[in-house]
Amino acid sequence: MADGQAFQEALFAELSQAQQKGAVPAPALDAYDLVRLRATAQGVPSHVIDQAYLDSRTLLATDAAPVVVPDGLADFLSEVESHPGIRVALVTNAPPVGLDRALELMGLSGRFDLQRTSAGKPRALGRMARGWLEQGRVLSIGDIWRNDLRPVHDVGGDTALIGRPPLGARPTFHAPTLPSLYPDVCQWVANTTSTHSTHM
Repeated sequence: MADGQAFQEALFAELSQAQQKGAVPAPALDAYDLVRLRATAQGVPSHVIDQAYLDSRTLLATDAAPVVVPDGLADFLSEVESHPGIRVALVTNAPPVGLDRALELMGLSGRFDLQRTSAGKPRALGRMARGWLEQGRVLSIGDIWRNDLRPVHDVGGDTALIGRPPLGARPTFHAPTLPSLYPDVCQWVANTTSTHSTHM
C-alpha cells in the first residue's frame, strides 16, 4: 500500500466503532470480512489477503491476538450438556490453525460432540442440518445470519442470532451478546424431549 500506516489507523477506528455498535457495516459479514473488503478496495491482491488471514490465525489466543471468553460460557455448556440426548457441534469456516489453543484457553477442549473446521458454510451447514433434523430438533447459534443460521432456518431448524438481525432475517431468538442468549437457549433445551437426539 502507498500508506499502510494510515490504512491501519483508519481500519482500527472502524473496527472500534463496529465493536461499540455491535455490528460491522454492511456488506461485511464480520470483522475478518471487513478487513478483507477494505484491503481489496486498496488494491491488495487476494492471495496476499488470504496469506495474511492464515498468518493471523497462527497468533490466535496469544498475547498478540487474545481471545475474550464470554461470561459464564463453561457453566452454560455444562447446563446444556446435562440434558439427555443433546449433542453440541462446533462448525466453522475457519481453518484448524490456532483453534485448539483458543478452545483450551476458553475451557472448551473436548466439549463438542462434533468439531468441523473449513466447513464450507452456508451450503455444507444446510446439508448437515437436514441430516440432524431426521434425528430430532436443531438449534444453530451464531453471529452471521447468512452463514450460521439461514441454512438451518431454511430446512426447518431453530436459530439464535448474536447481534442485530439483518434485513429479512427471522431468527427464533436474538440478543446483543452470547451470554444474553443463555436463558432462551437453556429454555429451548429444556423443552426438548429426551427421546430425540438434538443438535445445537
